[in-house]
Order: sequence, then C-alpha cells, then structure tokens
Amino acid sequence: MGIVYKRSNCITKNLERLLLEDELLDFTVEVEDVKVRCHRVVLATSSDFFRALLRCEMREANDGCVTLNGISEQTFQHILMSIYSGTVVLTLENVIDLWKAVDQLQIEFMIADCEKIALKVMSEDNLVNIWKLADKLQFEGYFHDIQYWGNNSPCSNFIPVVLPKNIMLPIEKK
Repeated sequence: MGIVYKRSNCITKNLERLLLEDELLDFTVEVEDVKVRCHRVVLATSSDFFRALLRCEMREANDGCVTLNGISEQTFQHILMSIYSGTVVLTLENVIDLWKAVDQLQIEFMIADCEKIALKVMSEDNLVNIWKLADKLQFEGYFHDIQYWGNNSPCSNFIPVVLPKNIMLPIEKK
C-alpha cells in the first residue's frame, strides 16, 4: 500500500512563476500591438488553435510569434493568467469578451466555463446579447437554456417575442 499525492497544484504554481519571472519564455503573442511572452507547451496544451499552429510548419511557429486579431490585450492577459494559474475569474463584465476569445482560440475548458457563467449572469439587460453570441458561436444547445431562462424570468411585465431559430423570449412591455 502506498500514498498517492496530487501534484497538479504544484505544477500550476511553478508554471505561473515561470511566466511571472520571465523564465524560459519561447513564444510571443501580439495583441493590440503589445507583445506577450509565454511558453509554447502551455499554449499548445491549453488551446487547440495554438496546438495546430505550433505543430505544423507555419511561419508563426518558425518565427516564434503570432498576431491575434479580434482579442483585446486585457482579455488575452486574463486568458493567459487563467491558463497558467488554473483559476478562471468570470464576471458579468468580462464573460462576453472572454467567451468570444476562448472560442476563437479553441480553449474548451474555458468555453464550458463561459457558457455556465453566462447562464448565471443572464438578465433582461443582457439576454439578447448572450443569445446573439450563442448564435454566432453556433452553440445550438444553448438556445434552449436561454429560452428556459426567458420563460422563467422573475419579471412579470414581459411579453413573448420569437427570435430566429424559433426561440421565444419575454421582452419587457414599454
């Protein structure tokens, strides 16, 4: 009989320390004209986009640098710290931008986290924006969750409105 130790927290802390102390950095991601140094192996293990980019003979892999469009520097820094630290902080203020970015970068575990938090922070103020993003990202199963939320909204001053894909949402009476 032996003792089993989980070392994942130790590895995560050491990876984060390598990033914060600028050690062994071997790849650059440029976002909004800001160059962010990081580790190829960490990017490739977290993102299908980076894995594909780094495993083939693409120019970016050979140059050790890629430019990302459509992602803000702040959002990318948030994603990077989430990957390195193992802690994802999602809020009403950042979930939409993060959801778009992690979908673009194909970071599956963060996509699932964004989907969950979007449902939790859904309100009559952001319902249509979340629906539009789910439609753009082609999250078909999400529409039923949005419709369920809309139909079970605590607001009683709503009328039903049918959006594309036969989603019926309650919209506040004016």
